[in-house]
Amino acid sequence: MDGAVTIQARGRETSRVPLRIINQLNFKVMARFSFKGNPALTDELFAQAMACDKGIHECALAGGYCDSHSNLIGKYVNFPSWEDVHDITDEQIAIAKENYQRRRNEELSGIKRGEIVFVAMGCDYTPKIENGVGNHRMRCDFCNSAGEQFFVEFCSCHPDPDKGFYIDFSIDRQLEKQYKDEQEARYERNKNLPLGKRENTMIPQYYYNAKGVQKKSFAVPFTWNNVVKFINETYGCNYQSGRLFRYFIRPEDYVCKC
Repeated sequence: MDGAVTIQARGRETSRVPLRIINQLNFKVMARFSFKGNPALTDELFAQAMACDKGIHECALAGGYCDSHSNLIGKYVNFPSWEDVHDITDEQIAIAKENYQRRRNEELSGIKRGEIVFVAMGCDYTPKIENGVGNHRMRCDFCNSAGEQFFVEFCSCHPDPDKGFYIDFSIDRQLEKQYKDEQEARYERNKNLPLGKRENTMIPQYYYNAKGVQKKSFAVPFTWNNVVKFINETYGCNYQSGRLFRYFIRPEDYVCKC
């Protein structure tokens, strides 16, 4: 039986329309706004794209557009800006993916001991202060001086990101492993127990809020100096500098060491 959607006009219910009809209408509307017919990404523009990280990233992860029946009919890239939409060929995407992997390997091999490197997860902004971070959200995994591993996510404080930061997540990876092992052990024991005697597998996730800083704001400028200082003082580390990955790298690809 199809679901239905209530259609309202000026606050009054007028009719109930089956979801299959709504879906058909959505396909027709999306077909009108498809990217079909964009100018091709010329050799000159493609060469420009392959000469910068943003261009490599955009071309390697090109988007696709479909017809009204959800059949893929082409691929597009936004380059050199979001307003510039060009059709891209499979051959160009293949070249971009090779360059993407090359740059990824270069970035990973360039991480030095003693520097804490975050992955940008938010939008960039232009800092008004020296040494400002310049991204609204960033995260990374790192080890402290004792070899303990943690995960942290910083966010800028609004409305002025230069005036403070907020710790969205702070995770103790040792406790996380202990939690997962304990949960898996309970699942295994429960396999041989009748329903009424099974252990509760909904264990509180006690690995969050490591060092008691999660969901807290800190009214100090959001600069790299203050980020490194906070990491060192909070988690017992000895990092010397910090920087940001904007392309190619995921937080789970590496672990920083001091």
